[in-house]
Amino acid sequence: MPRPRDISLAIICIVGVVCLTLVMRFGVEVVERPDAAVMREARDRATQWFEIIVARKDSLGLIDARMRNPRWLGLLGDEYSDFTTTLGSVEAKETTLNPDFAAMVVRILDDEGYDSAHTVAITHSGSFPAIGISVLAALQTLGIRTVMVTSLGASSYGANQPSATWLDYERWLADEGGSWIRSAIVTYGAEGDTGGGIAEEGLRALDAAAQRTGTRIFVPRTLREGIDARVRLFGESGADLLINIGGSQAALGGCVHATTLPNGFHRRLDVCEDDDRGVIAEMAARGVPVLHFLNIKDLALRHGLPLTMSDDAHWQGTVLTDRVVSRVSVIAALVLICLLLFAAAQCQTGRFAGGA
Repeated sequence: MPRPRDISLAIICIVGVVCLTLVMRFGVEVVERPDAAVMREARDRATQWFEIIVARKDSLGLIDARMRNPRWLGLLGDEYSDFTTTLGSVEAKETTLNPDFAAMVVRILDDEGYDSAHTVAITHSGSFPAIGISVLAALQTLGIRTVMVTSLGASSYGANQPSATWLDYERWLADEGGSWIRSAIVTYGAEGDTGGGIAEEGLRALDAAAQRTGTRIFVPRTLREGIDARVRLFGESGADLLINIGGSQAALGGCVHATTLPNGFHRRLDVCEDDDRGVIAEMAARGVPVLHFLNIKDLALRHGLPLTMSDDAHWQGTVLTDRVVSRVSVIAALVLICLLLFAAAQCQTGRFAGGA
């Protein structure tokens, strides 16, 4: 039969756990971050740029009635075109249609100490144009020098329409949105970074986009040459962060570890030593941190952003705020713990709740 002292000690422990749970549950405050104003500025810039792209595509007859609601659905490309490289999830692409990703990038860069004194390198494919726009909006808002390389091939629902490629996006944003970030190197992308697997009609469409935007497409002889060109450019620019958007072969490489690279920010990455490792692994091996955008739903969940759109959604997740425990709650918890420890000591010495 349990002794009174043991019963008292058990009750004290249970009450303590319940009290502490209540303190932590109701003592947590949601506070706006000090950089919330900058995050809002980045979000507003991304919103403006989203509207510019949708309006331009609408003027070209690329947006039908089904693409007008929810908001910015017109940013999505076609399920398939002549330069579509791989299948993509329409749900994942819809998740990207959220200018709060620009605020999220500001938050991450602020937390990691990046500002206008730094240089950011970007490897970008046409697969996630909305993420590309949000990232550029964040970097321009922060005044961070940016060096970008783009591969034009795009997965389903990306920037895969012949008259609305990523090159067109860049020009429209420069002309109407004040964007000063343009790709320093542009490739076809796809297999081998050389346009492998893209139909001749698709390559002609990309050539036409390059011609009307005054861009030269670099066609490497091999995947390795395409990877090395990016790494050399980023090294010469003094980049101290790599942001990768999408799953281009040049960025990921051809090694077996390519698809296992984790999403999000990484101060360091364990990388393979394979000869065909990609830009991410090459830069990580040189000690450059990486911010990797590929599994977009995972990143959205981590930062409190919605996965799906509603017709009148105003995109605003929890990215602008932090959850902190109030000072009063901490003091109350400490006092409670001290009282419980004192009571427990009394039980152990037999001077409380029933004696020895």
